[in-house]
Amino acid sequence: MNQTGTVDQRQTKEQLFLVNQYLDMLLSFIRLQDISSDLVFKSQSAKELVLRVVKEYKVFFIEKDLSLSLGDSDFDLVTDSKWLTFVLEQVIYNAIKYTKVGGLTINCTTDQKIIIQDRGIGIDKADLPQIFNQGYTGFNGRVEDNASGLGLYLVKEILDKLGHSIQIDSEIGQGTTVTIDCRQKTLR
Repeated sequence: MNQTGTVDQRQTKEQLFLVNQYLDMLLSFIRLQDISSDLVFKSQSAKELVLRVVKEYKVFFIEKDLSLSLGDSDFDLVTDSKWLTFVLEQVIYNAIKYTKVGGLTINCTTDQKIIIQDRGIGIDKADLPQIFNQGYTGFNGRVEDNASGLGLYLVKEILDKLGHSIQIDSEIGQGTTVTIDCRQKTLR
């Protein structure tokens, strides 16, 4: 249909992109059971990983008319770039999905943290303690009706395996701040 021009090609490409993202999430969930055989640790630029994801999701920034502010600082970290890219994709796409107006700010700080801030709808304080639980969608997931309850669960599990940590702070109507601490901790 896309090739014959009988549908809006831009929308078809976006939907295909989302289907591929959900398929990747499902495959990552399966691979997570034996992630240790799939890990390749090497030194990476945090900002380069972030830029790669932002470029991949640029169509959604454009479609929603969201701005992006990317800080100048950078740091090198030792991680598995494939798995950390998956984490960044999940967090950045969530920020885009739940932000109606405004934009995102992303900083790679000198103390080895990647901080992603949005001015979206925010997460209810009652939901925050459970957002990393498998299958938990919370209030936003029920209202938006497009949450799987797998994304943040996988993010937390992957970061634990990589020896990194995550913290999420949020306020309804003000937005959400996700801090990924990339300092190496004990691998799980």
